[in-house]
Amino acid sequence: MEKQMTPAEAWQDFMVEVWPLVRAGLNRNERREVSTAQRDFEGKRNDRSGKPITLGPERIARLLERFAPGRYRVERSDPVFWVKIN
Repeated sequence: MEKQMTPAEAWQDFMVEVWPLVRAGLNRNERREVSTAQRDFEGKRNDRSGKPITLGPERIARLLERFAPGRYRVERSDPVFWVKIN
């Protein structure tokens, strides 16, 4: 069974459901990559011109496929995320 989600909902699901389980098994750079993405999701980072750096659907898809393979299915034409529900 799958549930349809927006990219933001899929990211929030990852951070709540998956991140606590996989965090300990990742190296420092991988943990930093996810925590930086979370800061971008929250709008806490800016580029040199002062504009906020955002966490877009393509970056979310890449991170979810890398750190939670098999849990999320992404339709890239119109960013829709599907999460497997046990």
